[in-house]
Amino acid sequence: MKEIEIENELRRVVRRLFLEKRIDIFIGFEDSLNGVRPCFIKSVDEVDRLVWNKFCKNNLALYLLRFDCRVGIVAKGCDEGAIIELIKENQISRENLYIIGIPCNGIYSEDNKIYSVCKTCTRRNPLIADIIIGELVDEKDMTFDDLKEIEDMPIKDRFRFWIREFENCILCYACRNICPLCYCNECYLDRRDLIDLRERNLSDKIFFHLSRAIHLAGRCIECGECERACPMNIKLGKLFRKISKEVWELFEYKPGIGIEDKNPLITFDPKRDEEL
Repeated sequence: MKEIEIENELRRVVRRLFLEKRIDIFIGFEDSLNGVRPCFIKSVDEVDRLVWNKFCKNNLALYLLRFDCRVGIVAKGCDEGAIIELIKENQISRENLYIIGIPCNGIYSEDNKIYSVCKTCTRRNPLIADIIIGELVDEKDMTFDDLKEIEDMPIKDRFRFWIREFENCILCYACRNICPLCYCNECYLDRRDLIDLRERNLSDKIFFHLSRAIHLAGRCIECGECERACPMNIKLGKLFRKISKEVWELFEYKPGIGIEDKNPLITFDPKRDEEL
Protein backbone atom coordinates (compact mmCIF):
# COMPACT_ATOMS: atom_id res chain seq x y z
CA MET A 1 0.00 0.00 0.00
CA LYS A 2 1.12 3.54 -0.71
CA GLU A 3 1.43 6.02 2.15
CA ILE A 4 -1.73 7.86 1.08
CA GLU A 5 -3.64 4.57 1.04
CA ILE A 6 -2.39 3.73 4.53
CA GLU A 7 -3.36 7.21 5.69
CA ASN A 8 -6.87 6.90 4.27
CA GLU A 9 -7.35 3.46 5.81
CA LEU A 10 -6.05 4.73 9.14
CA ARG A 11 -8.65 7.50 9.14
CA ARG A 12 -11.38 5.06 8.19
CA VAL A 13 -10.52 2.68 11.05
CA VAL A 14 -10.21 5.45 13.64
CA ARG A 15 -13.50 6.98 12.50
CA ARG A 16 -15.18 3.61 13.00
CA LEU A 17 -13.66 3.22 16.47
CA PHE A 18 -15.13 6.54 17.55
CA LEU A 19 -18.54 5.83 16.01
CA GLU A 20 -18.65 2.45 17.74
CA LYS A 21 -17.57 4.17 21.00
CA ARG A 22 -14.62 1.82 21.42
CA ILE A 23 -12.11 4.56 22.21
CA ASP A 24 -12.19 7.90 24.02
CA ILE A 25 -9.04 9.35 22.45
CA PHE A 26 -6.66 8.46 19.64
CA ILE A 27 -2.93 9.18 19.55
CA GLY A 28 -1.50 9.71 16.08
CA PHE A 29 0.27 12.22 13.85
CA GLU A 30 -0.78 15.44 12.13
CA ASP A 31 0.85 17.97 9.82
CA SER A 32 2.42 21.10 11.31
CA LEU A 33 4.49 24.03 10.11
CA ASN A 34 7.64 22.15 11.13
CA GLY A 35 6.66 18.81 9.62
CA VAL A 36 4.78 15.99 11.30
CA ARG A 37 3.99 16.04 15.02
CA PRO A 38 2.02 13.90 17.52
CA CYS A 39 -1.65 14.75 17.94
CA PHE A 40 -4.55 13.70 20.16
CA ILE A 41 -7.87 13.09 18.43
CA LYS A 42 -10.86 13.38 20.75
CA SER A 43 -13.83 13.00 18.40
CA VAL A 44 -14.84 11.69 15.01
CA ASP A 45 -14.90 15.28 13.71
CA GLU A 46 -11.12 15.53 14.16
CA VAL A 47 -10.14 12.29 12.42
CA ASP A 48 -9.17 13.99 9.13
CA ARG A 49 -6.26 15.62 10.96
CA LEU A 50 -4.51 12.24 11.02
CA VAL A 51 -1.61 11.70 8.61
CA TRP A 52 0.83 8.90 7.95
CA ASN A 53 4.15 9.06 6.11
CA LYS A 54 7.84 8.22 6.44
CA PHE A 55 8.44 11.27 8.64
CA CYS A 56 6.27 10.02 11.55
CA LYS A 57 9.30 9.54 13.78
CA ASN A 58 8.07 10.11 17.35
CA ASN A 59 7.53 7.13 19.65
CA LEU A 60 3.89 7.69 20.58
CA ALA A 61 4.02 5.21 23.48
CA LEU A 62 5.44 8.10 25.52
CA TYR A 63 1.98 9.67 25.73
CA LEU A 64 0.03 6.62 26.89
CA LEU A 65 0.78 7.32 30.54
CA ARG A 66 -1.15 10.60 30.31
CA PHE A 67 -4.55 8.98 29.87
CA ASP A 68 -6.74 6.90 32.13
CA CYS A 69 -9.36 5.97 29.55
CA ARG A 70 -9.80 3.86 26.42
CA VAL A 71 -6.99 4.88 24.08
CA GLY A 72 -6.33 4.10 20.44
CA ILE A 73 -2.83 4.51 19.04
CA VAL A 74 -1.02 4.06 15.74
CA ALA A 75 2.22 2.15 16.28
CA LYS A 76 5.37 1.35 14.36
CA GLY A 77 7.48 -1.56 15.55
CA CYS A 78 9.46 0.59 18.00
CA ASP A 79 6.29 2.19 19.38
CA GLU A 80 4.85 -1.28 19.91
CA GLY A 81 8.05 -2.44 21.58
CA ALA A 82 7.72 0.35 24.13
CA ILE A 83 4.02 -0.48 24.58
CA ILE A 84 4.93 -4.09 25.34
CA GLU A 85 7.44 -3.02 27.98
CA LEU A 86 4.97 -0.60 29.56
CA ILE A 87 2.38 -3.37 29.77
CA LYS A 88 4.92 -5.76 31.31
CA GLU A 89 5.84 -3.13 33.90
CA ASN A 90 2.16 -2.59 34.78
CA GLN A 91 2.16 1.02 33.62
CA ILE A 92 -0.67 0.65 31.12
CA SER A 93 -3.50 -1.81 30.61
CA ARG A 94 -3.76 -3.82 27.40
CA GLU A 95 -7.53 -4.02 27.86
CA ASN A 96 -7.91 -0.24 27.54
CA LEU A 97 -5.73 -0.01 24.45
CA TYR A 98 -6.54 -0.40 20.75
CA ILE A 99 -3.37 -0.68 18.66
CA ILE A 100 -3.30 0.02 14.93
CA GLY A 101 0.00 -1.42 13.76
CA ILE A 102 1.78 -0.26 10.61
CA PRO A 103 4.76 -2.23 9.23
CA CYS A 104 7.79 0.02 8.88
CA ASN A 105 10.80 0.01 6.56
CA GLY A 106 12.36 3.00 8.27
CA ILE A 107 11.63 6.57 9.31
CA TYR A 108 13.29 9.60 7.74
CA SER A 109 14.53 12.95 8.99
CA GLU A 110 13.34 16.26 7.52
CA ASP A 111 16.32 16.24 5.13
CA ASN A 112 15.13 12.87 3.80
CA LYS A 113 17.81 10.70 5.44
CA ILE A 114 16.89 7.44 7.13
CA TYR A 115 17.64 7.38 10.85
CA SER A 116 20.56 5.19 11.89
CA VAL A 117 18.43 3.21 14.37
CA CYS A 118 16.18 2.17 11.48
CA LYS A 119 19.12 0.56 9.70
CA THR A 120 19.63 -1.90 12.56
CA CYS A 121 15.97 -2.33 13.55
CA THR A 122 14.78 -5.94 13.96
CA ARG A 123 11.25 -5.01 15.04
CA ARG A 124 9.63 -3.84 11.79
CA ASN A 125 6.26 -5.59 11.93
CA PRO A 126 3.52 -5.30 14.57
CA LEU A 127 3.36 -8.17 17.07
CA ILE A 128 0.34 -7.43 19.27
CA ALA A 129 -1.69 -4.99 17.16
CA ASP A 130 -5.48 -5.26 17.06
CA ILE A 131 -5.37 -4.47 13.35
CA ILE A 132 -2.54 -4.09 10.84
CA ILE A 133 -2.66 -1.58 7.98
CA GLY A 134 -0.26 -2.20 5.11
CA GLU A 135 1.76 -5.18 3.95
CA LEU A 136 4.21 -6.89 6.26
CA VAL A 137 7.87 -6.15 5.50
CA ASP A 138 10.99 -8.29 5.68
CA GLU A 139 12.60 -8.42 9.09
CA LYS A 140 16.37 -8.01 9.48
CA ASP A 141 18.67 -10.42 11.27
CA MET A 142 20.09 -9.13 14.53
CA THR A 143 23.66 -7.94 14.18
CA PHE A 144 25.81 -5.44 16.05
CA ASP A 145 28.21 -4.67 13.21
CA ASP A 146 27.53 -0.96 13.67
CA LEU A 147 29.41 -1.11 16.98
CA LYS A 148 32.57 -2.59 15.50
CA GLU A 149 34.36 0.73 14.94
CA ILE A 150 34.03 1.69 18.60
CA GLU A 151 34.63 -1.80 19.97
CA ASP A 152 37.83 -2.14 17.93
CA MET A 153 39.31 0.91 19.62
CA PRO A 154 41.88 0.33 22.37
CA ILE A 155 40.29 0.77 25.79
CA LYS A 156 41.95 4.13 26.36
CA ASP A 157 40.74 5.47 23.00
CA ARG A 158 37.26 4.16 23.67
CA PHE A 159 37.27 5.94 27.02
CA ARG A 160 38.38 9.19 25.38
CA PHE A 161 35.64 8.80 22.75
CA TRP A 162 32.89 8.68 25.36
CA ILE A 163 34.45 11.44 27.45
CA ARG A 164 34.37 13.71 24.37
CA GLU A 165 30.73 12.79 23.81
CA PHE A 166 29.69 13.39 27.42
CA GLU A 167 31.63 16.68 27.60
CA ASN A 168 29.15 18.10 25.08
CA CYS A 169 26.18 17.31 27.33
CA ILE A 170 24.38 20.33 28.80
CA LEU A 171 22.29 18.19 31.19
CA CYS A 172 19.05 19.42 29.64
CA TYR A 173 17.48 15.98 30.31
CA ALA A 174 15.83 15.94 26.88
CA CYS A 175 16.95 12.35 26.37
CA ARG A 176 15.33 11.25 29.63
CA ASN A 177 12.15 13.25 29.13
CA ILE A 178 11.50 11.83 25.64
CA CYS A 179 12.16 8.21 26.61
CA PRO A 180 8.92 6.18 26.86
CA LEU A 181 10.52 3.91 29.48
CA CYS A 182 11.65 6.77 31.75
CA TYR A 183 8.31 7.23 33.48
CA CYS A 184 9.18 7.59 37.18
CA ASN A 185 7.29 10.43 38.87
CA GLU A 186 10.36 11.16 40.96
CA CYS A 187 13.66 10.54 39.18
CA TYR A 188 16.68 9.99 41.40
CA LEU A 189 18.74 11.90 38.84
CA ASP A 190 16.93 15.08 39.91
CA ARG A 191 18.53 14.94 43.33
CA ARG A 192 20.88 17.88 43.90
CA ASP A 193 23.18 15.77 46.06
CA LEU A 194 23.81 13.52 43.04
CA ILE A 195 23.79 15.98 40.14
CA ASP A 196 24.03 19.75 40.48
CA LEU A 197 22.63 21.30 37.32
CA ARG A 198 24.13 24.65 38.27
CA GLU A 199 27.67 23.31 37.91
CA ARG A 200 27.35 20.85 35.01
CA ASN A 201 30.60 19.11 35.88
CA LEU A 202 31.90 16.36 33.63
CA SER A 203 31.56 13.85 36.47
CA ASP A 204 27.85 14.76 36.75
CA LYS A 205 27.38 14.25 33.02
CA ILE A 206 29.08 10.85 33.11
CA PHE A 207 27.02 9.82 36.12
CA PHE A 208 23.79 10.90 34.43
CA HIS A 209 24.34 9.01 31.18
CA LEU A 210 25.78 5.83 32.66
CA SER A 211 23.06 5.71 35.32
CA ARG A 212 20.38 5.96 32.63
CA ALA A 213 22.11 3.30 30.54
CA ILE A 214 22.17 0.85 33.44
CA HIS A 215 18.58 1.71 34.41
CA LEU A 216 17.43 0.92 30.86
CA ALA A 217 19.45 -2.29 30.45
CA GLY A 218 17.06 -4.98 29.28
CA ARG A 219 14.34 -2.34 28.81
CA CYS A 220 15.57 -0.02 26.03
CA ILE A 221 13.81 -0.82 22.75
CA GLU A 222 16.26 1.26 20.65
CA CYS A 223 13.70 3.64 19.19
CA GLY A 224 16.32 6.40 18.88
CA GLU A 225 14.19 9.11 20.49
CA CYS A 226 16.95 10.05 22.95
CA GLU A 227 19.49 10.72 20.21
CA ARG A 228 16.99 12.63 18.08
CA ALA A 229 16.03 14.83 21.04
CA CYS A 230 19.62 15.63 22.03
CA PRO A 231 20.48 19.23 21.05
CA MET A 232 24.20 18.40 21.23
CA ASN A 233 24.07 15.38 18.89
CA ILE A 234 25.58 13.00 21.44
CA LYS A 235 25.78 9.45 20.09
CA LEU A 236 23.36 8.02 22.61
CA GLY A 237 22.18 5.40 20.15
CA LYS A 238 25.62 3.77 20.24
CA LEU A 239 25.64 3.75 24.04
CA PHE A 240 22.29 1.99 24.30
CA ARG A 241 23.09 -0.35 21.42
CA LYS A 242 26.16 -1.49 23.36
CA ILE A 243 24.04 -2.12 26.46
CA SER A 244 21.54 -4.06 24.33
CA LYS A 245 24.34 -6.15 22.88
CA GLU A 246 25.65 -7.08 26.33
CA VAL A 247 22.16 -8.10 27.49
CA TRP A 248 21.64 -10.18 24.35
CA GLU A 249 24.99 -11.95 24.58
CA LEU A 250 24.57 -12.70 28.29
CA PHE A 251 20.90 -13.67 28.34
CA GLU A 252 19.72 -13.92 24.71
CA TYR A 253 17.01 -11.46 25.64
CA LYS A 254 15.56 -8.64 23.55
CA PRO A 255 12.99 -6.31 25.14
CA GLY A 256 9.76 -5.31 23.43
CA ILE A 257 9.02 -8.68 21.83
CA GLY A 258 6.85 -10.78 24.13
CA ILE A 259 4.54 -9.56 26.87
CA GLU A 260 5.23 -12.72 28.87
CA ASP A 261 9.02 -12.42 28.55
CA LYS A 262 10.77 -11.50 31.79
CA ASN A 263 13.64 -9.05 31.99
CA PRO A 264 16.62 -11.25 32.98
CA LEU A 265 18.03 -8.47 35.13
CA ILE A 266 14.92 -8.82 37.30
CA THR A 267 14.80 -12.62 37.37
CA PHE A 268 18.58 -13.15 37.62
CA ASP A 269 19.55 -15.39 40.54
CA PRO A 270 23.28 -15.29 41.50
CA LYS A 271 23.11 -18.83 42.93
CA ARG A 272 21.19 -20.38 40.06
CA ASP A 273 23.02 -18.42 37.36
CA GLU A 274 26.49 -18.63 38.88
CA GLU A 275 28.25 -19.09 35.54
CA LEU A 276 27.07 -15.65 34.43
